[in-house]
Amino acid sequence: MKIVGNHNIENLSFAMEIANIFTKLNKNIIKKIYQFKPPKFRLEKILDKPKIFNDSKSTSPDATVNAIKSFNSKIYLLMGGKDKNLNYISVKKILGEKVEKVFLIGENKFLLAQFFSLKNCIICKDMEDAVIQLKKIIKKSDTIVFSPGSSSFDSYASYIERGEKFNQYVNKFFK
Repeated sequence: MKIVGNHNIENLSFAMEIANIFTKLNKNIIKKIYQFKPPKFRLEKILDKPKIFNDSKSTSPDATVNAIKSFNSKIYLLMGGKDKNLNYISVKKILGEKVEKVFLIGENKFLLAQFFSLKNCIICKDMEDAVIQLKKIIKKSDTIVFSPGSSSFDSYASYIERGEKFNQYVNKFFK
């Protein structure tokens, strides 16, 4: 299965339960489930070594927490964007146990850095700068997760444009 994250697996389980109400699950349906490719920018794996995931659709702190919880080992997190006066306490609680370093971008990067008050926060000029800094310290066995936890409207027209730009920088600096 190409789905990453317990929250996505739970969604799939609910969908299967509902489908089972209306039709009998059979080999063809199960085969299609295993072939299902999640929509772009929803914890989409874009590189294998290092493992890099694009979760540009993540526009809330809860979405970022779900992304972080999707990995068993510590990750390098790239986050930030348009400030919407959201509460990031849930992100702060999980950072110490699941995140090696946080690379902050966007309009709310200074607010997030102050709120998280961690030594492992790195404030970046922009997304390109963040990817360049990540490239300098990442090993092939590491995992990078771009899960902004904020909307894109400080720098981009949409989460799609932001996600595409992240993929461009990954292709430019990691491939």
